[in-house]
Amino acid sequence: MPGVDAGKIGMMEGAYFVSKTVLLQWLNSFLKTNYEKVEQTCTGVAHLQILDAIFPGDVPLHKANFNARPELSHECLNNLKLLQDVFEKKKLGRVIPVDKILKGRYQDNLEFLQWMKAFFDKNWDAARAYDAAARREEAHTKLMQGKKRPRPLQTISNTVPGPCAKDPMRKMPATPSSGDGLRCGGATVTRRRPACSPAERAAVSPARSGPTKRPAPLQTEAEATDRPAKRPRLEPSAAVTTLALQRQLADAKLEAHVQQRQAMFYYGQLRDIGNLVMTAAEDPKATL
Repeated sequence: MPGVDAGKIGMMEGAYFVSKTVLLQWLNSFLKTNYEKVEQTCTGVAHLQILDAIFPGDVPLHKANFNARPELSHECLNNLKLLQDVFEKKKLGRVIPVDKILKGRYQDNLEFLQWMKAFFDKNWDAARAYDAAARREEAHTKLMQGKKRPRPLQTISNTVPGPCAKDPMRKMPATPSSGDGLRCGGATVTRRRPACSPAERAAVSPARSGPTKRPAPLQTEAEATDRPAKRPRLEPSAAVTTLALQRQLADAKLEAHVQQRQAMFYYGQLRDIGNLVMTAAEDPKATL
């Protein structure tokens, strides 16, 4: 089982200096697909199959939408959620930029495909065989089996024969009341109803005076949890401390955003230099 921490894969890995043509050739050769553009990988299916090859049995391919179209983000969203679930399950330590990938932009999908290639190179066992087409067919078969509806359970009304089994609107035969005569062995036996005192009648029969009150509807657990809880009142000193902490948190977020923008700027410069170096290596006559 692979045990490489995904967080250790940096921008200096060899996969980050591979051209898009080489990446697409590797992807189509391994998965037996026909991707023509890097942007088409925004559906997430290719990434799911790469992880399925590395972690056999841990990726629910039957839940993936293999017919998702790159231009329809709502069809690709479920695949990327499945991908993120696998990342969390295997504790890979990387957050997938779902929003950026869904937009189908070249640069975002290229960077993620390069990261997947670097992760694949570090974790793939070349001695194992992986039939991507067979795995897709197996996932489709499992999906179709799951869609078959089970037979409805038989209820008592349609299993036990009775006077109303054939005709549900047919009335049941009237049963003799407690005061009517019952026949027993050809003889009629009369049963008399015992008399009740006025106090017993009052205890049994409900009071009809005044309007009836309906019971309050039961509150479900979801409604109880969705209702916001009342915030306790803070003392003046606690309120000042809370405001100061909120300001510190806002300053920290702003500083982190600035640091991220600077890192992305220098990374862009490094990437441009790498592209120029690869261009010069492929075509020595090209002017930098």
